Amino acid sequence: QAKKDQVMVNQGKISVAEGGVMSTIYDFDNTSEGYVKNDGTVYYYSNFNNDNIYDHSNNAKGSKAVFTHFENGTGAQNITGNQLSNFYDVVLDNSTKEMAFDLKNEMNVRGSVDFKDGIIKVDSLKGMLTFHQGAKALKPTDNSHAEGYVEKIGSEEFQYPKGDKGLYRYARITAPEHVKDAYEGKYNLDDKNFFRARNAKSGVINLLNEREYWTIDKGSDNSEGNIMLTLSWDERTTPKELLTDPEKELHIVRWDAKQQLWVDEGGVVDLAKKEITTPANVRGYGFFTLATVKTDLILDGDIVIYNLVTPDGDGKNDYFIIDNINKFPNNTVEIYNRWG
Repeated sequence: QAKKDQVMVNQGKISVAEGGVMSTIYDFDNTSEGYVKNDGTVYYYSNFNNDNIYDHSNNAKGSKAVFTHFENGTGAQNITGNQLSNFYDVVLDNSTKEMAFDLKNEMNVRGSVDFKDGIIKVDSLKGMLTFHQGAKALKPTDNSHAEGYVEKIGSEEFQYPKGDKGLYRYARITAPEHVKDAYEGKYNLDDKNFFRARNAKSGVINLLNEREYWTIDKGSDNSEGNIMLTLSWDERTTPKELLTDPEKELHIVRWDAKQQLWVDEGGVVDLAKKEITTPANVRGYGFFTLATVKTDLILDGDIVIYNLVTPDGDGKNDYFIIDNINKFPNNTVEIYNRWG
């Protein structure tokens, strides 16, 4: 049988009942006329494509899709399709290095993704891995995590199972206010051009981590809730000069697109976990990394007041900035001239 003919094609309706099991060693193609309802367990041993409806019953906790190879199978598995696919539990188990799963489909998860083995690469144009309210990312590691954008929708704390170049480097957000709030996250390692284009920093920042950065953005629905952010350091990626006194000096910083410079978001350090958390809700979204700060410029409450901000280097003051003033929502600012 020719390889191009080794496809399980659905042009009608497939229903897998709770407790039922189905598997295919061929590519699976749910065509534009096909409908799949999976309340049981389905094993996909090759590629997966969905061009119509792939779903499960509400709260179908027995629904599981397992993406793995049959016996001695090798190579990456493609997960594609023009229509979004709704999963409850997903198991990723493929030992192919660098990219085990190529996601070019909108994969919605409402139960869990079990990262057993293999990295899932989320295509920047056609892919999306979305964890809905209650969905969990189970046991991500260096060997198995998501590379590319991961979306979280819901009003609960979430740790993004993201990494880059074979390293798992998570970010965690606190629970947003609304169940429909959406946040997207991504991690990048060793992108020199990124930092070359973003080298300006506010005066309180001393040394910047230019090896890695995390992206946290609000979803396209313009979510209104706000979050606190937790990042971690790792001696394999975080420059050692940033870690001489992390409890005192290490902070989270954010690239402010309007001011075109890195700004301080503060930081509370957990040495045992090698984590750092913003002391209040972040003041903006986009790109984040770690940095050391000049502690002699920091007042009580991590407040920093700048007398001069000149990101373009012309010596003229462009902005009046008070870092971490958002920690004190009832503040007032009075400005006097030189004669009071």
